[in-house]
Amino acid sequence: AVRVDLASGADATSTIQSAIDRCFLAGGGTVHVPTGRYGVKTLRLRSNVTLHLERDAKLVASRQPDDYAGLIRRDRVEPKSFFGSRGVGVKESTNRWCRAVVRVFKAHDVAIVGEEGSEIDGRNCFDADGEEKYRGPHAICVNFSTNVSLSGYAVRDAGNYAHYISRSRNVVVRGVTIRGGHDGIDFFH
Repeated sequence: AVRVDLASGADATSTIQSAIDRCFLAGGGTVHVPTGRYGVKTLRLRSNVTLHLERDAKLVASRQPDDYAGLIRRDRVEPKSFFGSRGVGVKESTNRWCRAVVRVFKAHDVAIVGEEGSEIDGRNCFDADGEEKYRGPHAICVNFSTNVSLSGYAVRDAGNYAHYISRSRNVVVRGVTIRGGHDGIDFFH
Protein backbone atom coordinates (compact mmCIF):
# COMPACT_ATOMS: atom_id res chain seq x y z
CA ALA A 1 0.00 0.00 0.00
CA VAL A 2 1.11 3.54 -0.73
CA ARG A 3 -0.21 6.56 1.14
CA VAL A 4 0.36 9.62 -0.99
CA ASP A 5 1.81 12.70 0.69
CA LEU A 6 -0.19 15.62 -0.66
CA ALA A 7 -0.70 19.29 0.08
CA SER A 8 -4.43 20.02 0.11
CA GLY A 9 -5.41 22.35 -2.72
CA ALA A 10 -2.39 21.53 -4.87
CA ASP A 11 -2.41 19.81 -8.29
CA ALA A 12 -1.88 16.22 -7.20
CA THR A 13 -2.06 14.54 -10.64
CA SER A 14 1.59 13.56 -10.96
CA THR A 15 1.91 12.48 -7.30
CA ILE A 16 -1.15 10.22 -7.41
CA GLN A 17 -0.29 8.86 -10.87
CA SER A 18 3.26 8.08 -9.73
CA ALA A 19 1.89 6.13 -6.74
CA ILE A 20 -0.50 4.20 -9.03
CA ASP A 21 2.37 3.40 -11.39
CA ARG A 22 4.64 2.24 -8.55
CA CYS A 23 1.93 -0.10 -7.22
CA PHE A 24 1.30 -1.49 -10.72
CA LEU A 25 5.00 -2.10 -11.35
CA ALA A 26 5.30 -3.87 -7.96
CA GLY A 27 2.50 -6.27 -8.92
CA GLY A 28 -0.40 -4.32 -7.41
CA GLY A 29 -1.55 -2.61 -4.25
CA THR A 30 -3.60 0.22 -2.83
CA VAL A 31 -3.02 3.95 -3.23
CA HIS A 32 -4.48 5.85 -0.27
CA VAL A 33 -5.52 9.46 -0.84
CA PRO A 34 -5.86 11.24 2.53
CA THR A 35 -8.47 13.73 3.69
CA GLY A 36 -8.26 16.99 1.73
CA ARG A 37 -9.05 18.63 -1.63
CA TYR A 38 -6.69 17.76 -4.47
CA GLY A 39 -6.64 19.18 -7.98
CA VAL A 40 -6.38 16.52 -10.69
CA LYS A 41 -6.36 16.11 -14.43
CA THR A 42 -6.56 12.61 -15.94
CA LEU A 43 -5.46 9.72 -13.71
CA ARG A 44 -4.96 6.27 -15.24
CA LEU A 45 -5.85 3.43 -12.89
CA ARG A 46 -3.90 0.27 -13.77
CA SER A 47 -4.30 -3.49 -13.26
CA ASN A 48 -4.26 -4.84 -9.69
CA VAL A 49 -4.44 -1.34 -8.20
CA THR A 50 -7.06 0.10 -5.85
CA LEU A 51 -7.53 3.85 -5.54
CA HIS A 52 -8.72 4.37 -1.96
CA LEU A 53 -10.21 7.77 -1.16
CA GLU A 54 -10.09 8.18 2.60
CA ARG A 55 -12.77 10.01 4.61
CA ASP A 56 -13.45 13.44 3.06
CA ALA A 57 -10.80 13.03 0.35
CA LYS A 58 -11.88 15.02 -2.71
CA LEU A 59 -10.41 14.85 -6.20
CA VAL A 60 -11.26 18.19 -7.81
CA ALA A 61 -11.05 18.15 -11.61
CA SER A 62 -9.44 20.79 -13.77
CA ARG A 63 -11.86 23.15 -15.56
CA GLN A 64 -9.61 23.20 -18.65
CA PRO A 65 -10.85 20.61 -21.22
CA ASP A 66 -7.42 20.32 -22.83
CA ASP A 67 -6.03 18.97 -19.54
CA TYR A 68 -7.77 15.70 -20.48
CA ALA A 69 -5.69 14.55 -23.42
CA GLY A 70 -6.91 10.97 -23.30
CA LEU A 71 -4.34 8.20 -23.32
CA ILE A 72 -0.90 8.46 -24.82
CA ARG A 73 0.00 5.99 -27.54
CA ARG A 74 3.44 5.31 -26.07
CA ASP A 75 2.89 4.66 -22.38
CA ARG A 76 6.28 4.30 -20.66
CA VAL A 77 4.81 2.34 -17.74
CA GLU A 78 2.68 -0.09 -19.79
CA PRO A 79 4.25 -0.26 -23.25
CA LYS A 80 1.60 -2.17 -25.16
CA SER A 81 -0.63 -1.43 -28.07
CA PHE A 82 -3.89 0.29 -27.23
CA PHE A 83 -5.42 -1.03 -30.41
CA GLY A 84 -6.95 -4.41 -31.11
CA SER A 85 -7.73 -6.02 -34.42
CA ARG A 86 -9.20 -3.72 -37.05
CA GLY A 87 -8.51 -0.65 -34.94
CA VAL A 88 -10.85 -1.57 -32.08
CA GLY A 89 -9.84 0.68 -29.24
CA VAL A 90 -8.89 3.72 -31.28
CA LYS A 91 -12.01 5.66 -30.24
CA GLU A 92 -11.77 4.55 -26.64
CA SER A 93 -8.13 5.57 -26.32
CA THR A 94 -7.88 8.82 -28.28
CA ASN A 95 -11.37 10.25 -28.84
CA ARG A 96 -12.39 13.42 -27.02
CA TRP A 97 -15.60 11.60 -25.98
CA CYS A 98 -13.64 9.18 -23.75
CA ARG A 99 -11.69 11.75 -21.76
CA ALA A 100 -12.14 11.41 -18.01
CA VAL A 101 -10.87 12.34 -14.58
CA VAL A 102 -10.13 8.65 -13.89
CA ARG A 103 -9.41 6.26 -16.80
CA VAL A 104 -9.39 2.49 -16.62
CA PHE A 105 -8.23 1.08 -19.97
CA LYS A 106 -7.29 -2.53 -20.77
CA ALA A 107 -6.92 -3.26 -17.08
CA HIS A 108 -8.08 -6.00 -14.72
CA ASP A 109 -8.73 -6.28 -11.00
CA VAL A 110 -9.02 -2.57 -10.29
CA ALA A 111 -11.09 -0.66 -7.76
CA ILE A 112 -12.04 2.80 -6.66
CA VAL A 113 -13.15 2.71 -3.02
CA GLY A 114 -14.36 5.72 -1.11
CA GLU A 115 -14.94 6.32 2.55
CA GLU A 116 -17.65 8.64 3.90
CA GLY A 117 -17.46 12.12 2.38
CA SER A 118 -15.07 11.12 -0.43
CA GLU A 119 -15.80 12.66 -3.80
CA ILE A 120 -14.71 13.10 -7.40
CA ASP A 121 -15.78 16.61 -8.41
CA GLY A 122 -15.87 17.13 -12.20
CA ARG A 123 -16.69 20.84 -11.72
CA ASN A 124 -18.95 20.76 -14.80
CA CYS A 125 -15.91 21.14 -17.03
CA PHE A 126 -17.22 22.84 -20.18
CA ASP A 127 -15.79 21.82 -23.58
CA ALA A 128 -16.87 23.87 -26.60
CA ASP A 129 -15.42 21.09 -28.82
CA GLY A 130 -17.13 18.31 -26.85
CA GLU A 131 -20.35 16.45 -27.54
CA GLU A 132 -23.25 18.85 -28.12
CA LYS A 133 -20.64 21.67 -28.03
CA TYR A 134 -20.47 21.72 -24.24
CA ARG A 135 -19.88 18.30 -22.67
CA GLY A 136 -16.50 17.87 -21.03
CA PRO A 137 -14.78 14.80 -19.56
CA HIS A 138 -16.55 11.95 -17.79
CA ALA A 139 -15.72 11.46 -14.11
CA ILE A 140 -14.78 7.79 -14.62
CA CYS A 141 -14.28 6.02 -17.96
CA VAL A 142 -13.76 2.22 -18.08
CA ASN A 143 -12.90 0.51 -21.41
CA PHE A 144 -11.80 -3.05 -22.27
CA SER A 145 -11.43 -4.01 -18.61
CA THR A 146 -12.43 -6.87 -16.30
CA ASN A 147 -13.07 -7.25 -12.58
CA VAL A 148 -13.71 -3.60 -11.77
CA SER A 149 -15.18 -2.56 -8.42
CA LEU A 150 -16.50 0.96 -7.80
CA SER A 151 -17.87 1.75 -4.34
CA GLY A 152 -18.50 4.23 -1.57
CA TYR A 153 -17.62 7.59 -3.14
CA ALA A 154 -19.70 10.40 -4.65
CA VAL A 155 -19.38 12.01 -8.08
CA ARG A 156 -20.29 15.68 -8.23
CA ASP A 157 -20.96 17.71 -11.38
CA ALA A 158 -19.25 15.51 -13.98
CA GLY A 159 -18.64 17.36 -17.24
CA ASN A 160 -20.27 14.38 -18.99
CA TYR A 161 -21.34 10.98 -17.61
CA ALA A 162 -20.40 10.22 -14.03
CA HIS A 163 -19.48 6.67 -15.18
CA TYR A 164 -18.95 5.63 -18.82
CA ILE A 165 -18.32 1.86 -18.92
CA SER A 166 -17.73 0.20 -22.29
CA ARG A 167 -16.56 -3.20 -23.56
CA SER A 168 -15.88 -4.40 -20.03
CA ARG A 169 -16.88 -7.43 -17.93
CA ASN A 170 -17.57 -8.11 -14.28
CA VAL A 171 -18.05 -4.50 -13.24
CA VAL A 172 -19.65 -3.94 -9.83
CA VAL A 173 -20.94 -0.51 -8.78
CA ARG A 174 -22.15 -0.31 -5.19
CA GLY A 175 -22.99 2.54 -2.83
CA VAL A 176 -22.01 5.32 -5.24
CA THR A 177 -23.76 8.71 -5.05
CA ILE A 178 -24.25 10.99 -8.08
CA ARG A 179 -24.71 14.72 -7.43
CA GLY A 180 -25.52 16.80 -10.49
CA GLY A 181 -23.79 16.55 -13.83
CA HIS A 182 -25.13 14.23 -16.53
CA ASP A 183 -25.95 10.48 -16.67
CA GLY A 184 -25.02 8.54 -13.56
CA ILE A 185 -23.88 5.12 -14.80
CA ASP A 186 -23.91 4.05 -18.45
CA PHE A 187 -22.90 0.61 -19.76
CA PHE A 188 -22.19 0.13 -23.49
CA HIS A 189 -21.20 -2.74 -25.79
